[in-house]
Amino acid sequence: LVAPPPPSPLSALITPCNIAHTPLSPSSVDVAVYSLALMSTDTFSLLSECRRVLRLGGVCYVAEVRSRLNGDASGAEMARLPRFLEMMSVLGFECVERDARKG
Repeated sequence: LVAPPPPSPLSALITPCNIAHTPLSPSSVDVAVYSLALMSTDTFSLLSECRRVLRLGGVCYVAEVRSRLNGDASGAEMARLPRFLEMMSVLGFECVERDARKG
């Protein structure tokens, strides 16, 4: 039996939680980063929580694999990107830059 490693100083800054219902106060975050986090079936709840915790003027970055938003080679979930951008707009976000490069 091996003892777990001691907690790192960074672990005090990390709070495991459901990102649709975080313990963060409203308007308490300057930047939100969603990296491969939109695999949820309830993306609207995740983004609504992002809107709740972002300060006025805050920024939300989304890094997702292209197939997740554009569908895969079989055509499954084709054209999810327009729906995703519309959802973001409904929540008050504006897409200011989109990088669709491969890789």
